[in-house]
Amino acid sequence: MRLKRKIKGLRFLILIFLSFATVFINSGQSATKRPISYDVYDSWKSIQGTRLSSDGQWLVYALVPQDGDGELVIYNLKTGEEKRLARGQNPQITADDKFVLFTIVPPKEEVEKAKKEKKKPEEMPKNALGIFNLATGEFKSFERVKSFKLAEKSGQWVASHHEPPLKKEAEKPEARKEPEKKEEKAEPAKKEEKKEEKKKEPGTDLVVLELATGKEKVIPEVVEYVWNKNGSYLAYAVSSQKAEEDGAYIFEPATGKKINLLTGLGHYKQLAFDENGQSLSFLSDRDEYKLEAPAFKLYYWNNKMATAMEVAAKNSMGMPSGMGPSEHYQPAFSQDGTLLFFGYAPLPKAEPKDAPEPIKVDIWHWRDPELQPMQKVRAEEEKKRSYLAVYHLKEKRLVPLGSPDLPTIRLSEDKKVALGVSDLPYKQLISWDQAYYDYYLVNIKDGSRRLIATRLPDQMRISPGGNYLIYYDYSDKCYYSYRISDNKKFNLTGSLPVRFEQEEWDTPSDPRPYGLAGWTENDQSVLIYDRFDIWEIKPDGTGARMITAGEGRKNQIVFRYQSVDPEEKFIPVKKPILLSAFDEKSKGSGYYQVTIQPPSEPRRLVLLDKLFRDLQKAKKTEVYIFTLQRFEEFPDLWTSGPDFSDMKKISLANPQQNEFI
Repeated sequence: MRLKRKIKGLRFLILIFLSFATVFINSGQSATKRPISYDVYDSWKSIQGTRLSSDGQWLVYALVPQDGDGELVIYNLKTGEEKRLARGQNPQITADDKFVLFTIVPPKEEVEKAKKEKKKPEEMPKNALGIFNLATGEFKSFERVKSFKLAEKSGQWVASHHEPPLKKEAEKPEARKEPEKKEEKAEPAKKEEKKEEKKKEPGTDLVVLELATGKEKVIPEVVEYVWNKNGSYLAYAVSSQKAEEDGAYIFEPATGKKINLLTGLGHYKQLAFDENGQSLSFLSDRDEYKLEAPAFKLYYWNNKMATAMEVAAKNSMGMPSGMGPSEHYQPAFSQDGTLLFFGYAPLPKAEPKDAPEPIKVDIWHWRDPELQPMQKVRAEEEKKRSYLAVYHLKEKRLVPLGSPDLPTIRLSEDKKVALGVSDLPYKQLISWDQAYYDYYLVNIKDGSRRLIATRLPDQMRISPGGNYLIYYDYSDKCYYSYRISDNKKFNLTGSLPVRFEQEEWDTPSDPRPYGLAGWTENDQSVLIYDRFDIWEIKPDGTGARMITAGEGRKNQIVFRYQSVDPEEKFIPVKKPILLSAFDEKSKGSGYYQVTIQPPSEPRRLVLLDKLFRDLQKAKKTEVYIFTLQRFEEFPDLWTSGPDFSDMKKISLANPQQNEFI
């Protein structure tokens, strides 16, 4: 008995010892971690500019601290090898997956020092261009580059626009002495020389580099440039110290050929290619440049023409009186290249020669459509406001579509359907109510309008095929479609047994709808969200069904369509599509898969007590990247295959997080 009591007592002592030891060890571990404080915030890094190569082999991203210098990370998803390049940001991968190009920002310390020394803008540290060869690991950099562009579908060439060269130190003392010499010459007669203020800032070097060979072509005094999609043409505008060199040009990098589109003293801007890259439009004030308030003209060129031709000007047939092409609007072609859309605006007016100094006074009236602070904020926007017009290239005919009483025009995907939008009658209401709009169908052929809806608070949208309009009516909380061909309206959701307005809306206003997923091919059906599920409905209101089979509401999981193709125009129906999923009970998230035709129930791929975000898919293969996070876990980058069964963490942006409680 005594022996048993001794053994029990010994066990008790051992248990107490182990308990204290555990507490001591845990307290020791806690002591090694410290509470987070404001002085470490600047060391925390964010992941920016994530890019995935089209073949799924390369992942590129920037790690940028709150304060300090970041770095670019180039990660090989096949081998796990990575390369880090100092201060790299905004990466781009060429279409052929052979090169990474990126901006190299100057060291922050140098920038801060230059600011303290109050250096002139041109003397401040400038960005550089970095080029990394993915096959060889070779790295090159080019100093003082303000921008660079790659052709969307070609990785052969890059165009980089450079900063002006720094003035030599020897020139600076002379530059400082000049004001002293000119000080006594401030005579009234010099006012006439203000016309010389039209002196344009000359452009700077544009370097066209063949990435594989390193061959360069330097084009001087460029102010604007743009590639066509396949990289066969580079259009650029020149502002030169020699009047005869001003102009719009095209360079063919494959042949070295230069095409003079339009030349002569003036401004050239808003260069825009068509979808096929064989036609170009731009604006120029060449013909009136020497006037105090020159008007711009719209020009057009295609690859069968020797030079560009004028297609729209202030006196063109069809142009409203007192109006002309706007220098602030980027022209755009229809998908088939037969229509050229551009902006027009009131003609610029010259300031009176003897005008007194303007008096700065805010004049306000209680009947103004907008409050005075809104007017002040939008003043610059209003100066640049333009209205949409279209030039029919085959018929050589100009048609205004928008106007001061119909300021906004929205176009369908192919730009063959125009929807006019006006909030002018309701601007004042926004101060105490909400925004309302009137909608018009605008005939692109002749500019005629047909009013189809008034005082509508929701944004009306055009279907991708241009056959229907769709909108949400707050008065009865239903979605409606409008068939353009015969002006018929259909209630899409009124007969369905669920609500399409947000069920937990908690502000003193009408609840907003959950929204649309998109349309299927040829406008056959539209996908609409309720709180949990996704409905497929034909645009005439028939055939409504849940593609998620009610699994969302049944399990309190919010399903939403997840597109992984940036170029996607419609939702595919015959192949599996991806759905994001959010569990309202656990707050977990993940992805499901479903097929619209033939119908299938949603199949769970992954659902974790974490938040999935920023999903991307490689263009040519089934490689995915995304971020994954919890309240105590930073949203690092992960990769996986299409079923999410082989998820792998790639980045470790903030390893210092383990040092804190």
